[in-house]
Parts: sequence; structure tokens; C-alpha cells
Amino acid sequence: MVGFEIRISDFLRRRLGAIYLLAGVPCNFRRWDMSLYQLQKLIYHVNRDSAERERYRADPAAFVKNYELTNAEAKAALEVDVRALYSMGVHSLLLRPFTLLHKVSNEDYAKALKGLE
Repeated sequence: MVGFEIRISDFLRRRLGAIYLLAGVPCNFRRWDMSLYQLQKLIYHVNRDSAERERYRADPAAFVKNYELTNAEAKAALEVDVRALYSMGVHSLLLRPFTLLHKVSNEDYAKALKGLE
């Protein structure tokens, strides 16, 4: 399959990049980095694997270091910054269960995402 290059917003680039990565389509986004995959993998593990969740709860900072994240991504994950995580490209089907584990109310979740599309 032939790769391609595209210029789009960073937000959209990361969303599309995750889709193309999962589909195995080669693409050359200008600043695409694999850390979104790592960030979503971290959240998936916390959401779905009880042993990983307990490791995360015992020492979140040490747990986050097991993933190749940017400083901003690590900070957002540790602080459960809903707006930042969503803006970084974390899929809402991963994000909402993660926030529920951290007892983020529906109202606070909605407030954090207000104004984003």
C-alpha cells in the first residue's frame, strides 16, 4: 500500500494517525509520534486489567514511566486532565472509563470537554 503525506491540525493528525496505525496503513504525518498509542495503551491497561490497575493505583508515577509518553502526556494522565487527554487524541471510549475509575462526575467530564468538537 502506498503511503501519503497530509497537512492537517495536530488534533486531527493524532486522531487519524491512530486509525491509520491500527489499520496498518503507512502514512507520513509531519510530527506524528507514537506516544498517542502509548498513552491509549496505558489507559486501556488501567481500564481493563485489574492487576495493572492495582499497579497504577499503588504508584501512578512509576506506572506511567513504563510507557513512552511526552512530558505533557504523562502529566495529563497523572492529573486525569480530561480536556488535555481528549485534545491529545485519546478516544472517548477509553477516556470515559478511565475518568470513571477516578470518580470524575458526568458534570465535571462534560465541563472539561465543553467547547471541543
